[in-house]
Amino acid sequence: AARARPAEPFAHVRQAFEHLRAHCIKHMALEEQDGYLVSVVQRRPALTSEVERLAHEHYETQQILDRIHQEIDQLKPDDHLLIRDCCARIQDVIGYIEHHENAENLLVFTAFTDDLGTTD
Repeated sequence: AARARPAEPFAHVRQAFEHLRAHCIKHMALEEQDGYLVSVVQRRPALTSEVERLAHEHYETQQILDRIHQEIDQLKPDDHLLIRDCCARIQDVIGYIEHHENAENLLVFTAFTDDLGTTD
């Protein structure tokens, strides 16, 4: 009798990553839709280089997500080291995204918080 092939143990990671990737791509597109952090630059032109750096991080993050996506589709259940490597890369990109979100929030907060002592 033929044995049924066990379910791929990495399938849940692949599915969760695809959900994360789709969410991130949509989120970044929405942030960039009418110009990325335009109101920050208008209010505080001195923050332009930081806004440009964060905008470039969107590009880099998408590149990383796309590369992981391509590689994840080629993994086989016996690719134990490659699977571990892929999981580590997913953890890294999640860390990058969290750091990026914190930097965006701080930038917006900085731009829209009046300096102490400059207003009555």
